[in-house]
Amino acid sequence: MTLPGLISLRTGRVSRLPFHWRGDRFALTALSGQAGTLTRAATAAPLDYSGVARTVNQYQPAFQAEDWDADATRDTSALLLGVSDLLYWSVPVKPAACTLYLEFVQPASFGAASTCFWYLGNAGNTGARLWIDSTGTQYRANHHNGTSAVTSTMTGTAPTSGQRVAVRVVLLSTGSIQIWQSINGAAETTPGASGTLALNATGWSDTRLYANSTGSTNPAVLSLVRSRLIMGTRTAAQAATDW
Repeated sequence: MTLPGLISLRTGRVSRLPFHWRGDRFALTALSGQAGTLTRAATAAPLDYSGVARTVNQYQPAFQAEDWDADATRDTSALLLGVSDLLYWSVPVKPAACTLYLEFVQPASFGAASTCFWYLGNAGNTGARLWIDSTGTQYRANHHNGTSAVTSTMTGTAPTSGQRVAVRVVLLSTGSIQIWQSINGAAETTPGASGTLALNATGWSDTRLYANSTGSTNPAVLSLVRSRLIMGTRTAAQAATDW
């Protein structure tokens, strides 16, 4: 008997996290399976590995090569997002203890106060939501339960343009939120945790996770390398390597 030939299926590594995205995959689809929705009202000019700009049209992702370890070599892929960009994924999670971990290259400016670098909630920036934004000079973590909010704001030395930044945010089951920051791979610093705030029992205002805006407002310039949402609390070492 002649048997049919074996079919070779293409396989790839996937993530068990609720949300896990990496720039080195050159795709908007996350490793956790969510397809990204991107709109852009203008062209973009990301830099390639030689530092040469190229033009990408509207709605095309602008992947840029970054010098991640300050050795004058552009060796890391990132997604360049501008103020005309809107990118989100659907991440249907409930308010609970969780860890956000974000790695990016510091932009030339923090932007105005409330400029957003990660957001889970609805397009109108209302109701229960979770986000990382700027005070204009520092990064800040925010938890809003639909009625009131608590924040944890970085203090001390702020990152400067081109530096490697890792931001970790932990939301506890008590509703308390805390932000940590690492610059160029140095040890994390933190201002400490906020007060407690009851979690919204119904859920977040929407399941959309936005990369660089609070829905349709407060867009940031961001060169995004990696983004993770992990249920439960994680240390920096755990959050940086968790799949």
